[in-house]
Amino acid sequence: MLKTASRPLTVHDYRELPEGPPYYQLIEGDLIMSPSPNFFHQKLLVRLTLLLGNYLEQNPIGEICIAPSDVSLTDRSFLHKVLKAHRI
Repeated sequence: MLKTASRPLTVHDYRELPEGPPYYQLIEGDLIMSPSPNFFHQKLLVRLTLLLGNYLEQNPIGEICIAPSDVSLTDRSFLHKVLKAHRI
């Protein structure tokens, strides 16, 4: 795990970093490099998308989105998600 500072980093610190590559995520104040998705990750993403998409066709309770998106969980955690589901 890459420690980049003597104090935990915040989302504000993270947003001050230059755009990647390399790309990073902020997890509990630690800056972690995010590797490119591998084949298994991409295959799993497709399967999950199909399963959720088919379910939501029959039960229209939400929507899914496939796109890199930033998610700030706390002041010290900032993640990149590829598949996002939410209720409508």
